[in-house]
Amino acid sequence: MKKNRTPQDGYFKKVDLITYFLFCAYTFFGIISLIQGFTDSKIILSLSATSVISIFILEKLKDYYFDKGIFNKRVKLLDNAFNQRHEPEEAVFDYYDNDEIDPGMLKLFWNVYESAFFSQPIIAKMLKVMYIYVSILALILLIFLFMTGINIYSLSALVLVFSNAFLNRIYSFTRTNKSIEKILEKSAILADEREKNIDTNYYLRRVIDIIVSYESTMSENKYSLNKKTYSKNRKFLNDEWNELKGKYNKK
Repeated sequence: MKKNRTPQDGYFKKVDLITYFLFCAYTFFGIISLIQGFTDSKIILSLSATSVISIFILEKLKDYYFDKGIFNKRVKLLDNAFNQRHEPEEAVFDYYDNDEIDPGMLKLFWNVYESAFFSQPIIAKMLKVMYIYVSILALILLIFLFMTGINIYSLSALVLVFSNAFLNRIYSFTRTNKSIEKILEKSAILADEREKNIDTNYYLRRVIDIIVSYESTMSENKYSLNKKTYSKNRKFLNDEWNELKGKYNKK
């Protein structure tokens, strides 16, 4: 890939910013929940209610910009694959690295294959970091609960914060990672079979299945990939991708 930029970057920057504010809101709510275990102050209750409302609004905003980013990515994917430009202000857009392939379904397949090829190792690395963070936080939370004790209402609130801020994200990325692994397996098999000149309709059906599966998987995830992780691994992934394309004489 020639640029460290993806078609949905403008929207995903907003998603990342909102995600940061969400983390702060969840952290604040968690602290308030702990304090609530020791007092019945109306101010604390008001702050708790305000943080819940803020979290709800931020979650909806995050989903809104994520969906806009996914839609924009889909438009760019099709534009690139079929050599069309539905957004003239970005007539030149270097993201997919398959310009040597003629426009059409074959190029669309390789674009999706490339997206999945880059996404899977990035998600896998992100999951490793998430597992470490959530293990440390869970241990700290358990130690705190055993040492100080807390009432059932505050405990419920803390579990809500913990699950939404961390466990939901891990669960979502784990599902996405497994789905993309299957898509990569299907793509590799189809790329091999394409060299054998299999039936066109059979090939197109398999291509469409892979495209729909990838788009559905990424749309359902609702979390953006970590750009720092991508930047650190970009050169290695580019080299691996070029090597893979060379195997099929696509480079």
